[in-house]
Order: sequence, then structure tokens, then C-alpha cells
Amino acid sequence: MIIVIIRILVLLKYFIVLFPYSYYRRILVGLACWLPLLAGEAAGREAQDALRVQALVQQWVSLEQQADALEQAWQQQKVVLEQRQELLEIERRSLQQQIAQQNENQSSDQDFRADLLAQQNQYERNQQQVLATLDRTLHRIQAIEARLPEPLAHHWQQRRAELSSDTASARLDMQLALLKSLEDFQGRITQHQTTMVLAGQEVLVDQFYLGIAKGWYVSRDGQFAGTGSAGDGQWNWRASNGLAPQLSAIVEVFNHPESAQLLPLPVDMLKAGAP
Repeated sequence: MIIVIIRILVLLKYFIVLFPYSYYRRILVGLACWLPLLAGEAAGREAQDALRVQALVQQWVSLEQQADALEQAWQQQKVVLEQRQELLEIERRSLQQQIAQQNENQSSDQDFRADLLAQQNQYERNQQQVLATLDRTLHRIQAIEARLPEPLAHHWQQRRAELSSDTASARLDMQLALLKSLEDFQGRITQHQTTMVLAGQEVLVDQFYLGIAKGWYVSRDGQFAGTGSAGDGQWNWRASNGLAPQLSAIVEVFNHPESAQLLPLPVDMLKAGAP
């Protein structure tokens, strides 16, 4: 704009020179006077425009700087956020694994409790079966006891009286001990000294048993003798005084094993022990 006004002033000066005394000269002089003012006004506006442009440029630069700062801050924050996101993802996977492990453990615990419950139920059923078996065995033992020879029957009564606990284990131990003593008694010849009421008087006798099926007795003076066996639900003795000599000889062998000798045992003697 200023350049244009300067050019116009140069042209006016040229026309003034060409028309020094004419009407146009006065017009041209007037224009020449006003153009500097217009140029100054234009220059002022340009200066204001320049200031506004400079302000806008500075504002734009400031905005660009702020945008760059925001971009840099965002890049830095982006790295931090990505790291946080990665940590959160790791923590999420860890929590999922823990939850899965806990569910697995809980399932294992439930299976373990179910197994324990099943074992407990089976144990209780087995316990009931054992108790029922022990009751049946006790009834059989009581039925057998009345038919046993006196020494063995007395031993059984003592063992049952010594039972201090009614638990299945204690009862089983007691019954096994009774049956073991029965087996031992059955496998040997047993001698026993006691008193018996014979002919209305109490007499000291020697008894000996061949297992639990046969038994004999003979008095010390050789006057009384007899045989015994199980029958009618009990142990029975029957007098047979004629066997006294033979039985006394057998008692002598028991009492003096160092001078023992083979003695004949008549078959009819064994038959005499039969019920």
C-alpha cells in the first residue's frame, strides 16, 4: 500500500511540472498534500496489521509449542500407561490363575471330603458287621463253654470276667484268646487235680483229658474212677470204678515222667468215654 502511494506521489510531481499554472495543478497539489496523510494512515493500518499478524504468529507459535509439549507429554504418559496396562494384564492373569487354582483346590477338597465321608460310611458299615459277627461268635462261645472240660471252662470264665472294655477291639481280642486256648487244649493231653463229690463225699481226684472230647478221673486212693464227655449241652461224668487201676497207672506216668513207660490203653477204655 505504501509503495503504491509513493508511486502516485511521483506521478503527481511529474504532472505538476507539466501543468505549473493550470487548474489541474491545484488539484494535483491538493492530492499531493493529502496522499502523505493517506500514506501515513495506511502505514498506521499496516503497522496495526503487522502487530496483529505478529501477535497471531506468536499465538500460533505458542499453540504449536503447547501442541508439541502436549505431544511429548502424551508420549511419555503413553509409555507409563502402556507399562501400567501391561502390569495390570499380568496381575489379571495371575488373579485368574489363583482363582483357577483355588477352584481346583476347592474341588479337590470337596472330592477329599467326599472320599472321607464314603470311607467313614464304609467304616461304620464294617463296624456294624464286626459287632454283629462278635455277637454271633459270643453266643457260640457261651454255648460251647457249658460243654467244655472243667479246667478250660473255668479259664474261659476268668478271661470273660477280665474284659475291661466293651469296644469291638477288646471283644475281638478276648474271643480270639478264648478260641486260641480251645485250640491249645484240643491239641494235648491235660492233667488236672480237683475235688469231686462221689458216693456222697468230697474226694480228691486226678482228671486228665484227651482234647475236649474225652476225659477220665481216678481218686487218689484208687476207689473211684470214671469217664467224661460232652453231651446234652454240658460236660457229663459217669462212674466206671473198674478203670481205676489203669487210670492210676496213667496218673503215675504224669506225676513221674522220668520213669515213664508205654502203657496199653484198651480200646474199650476210649469207648467208655463216649456219650
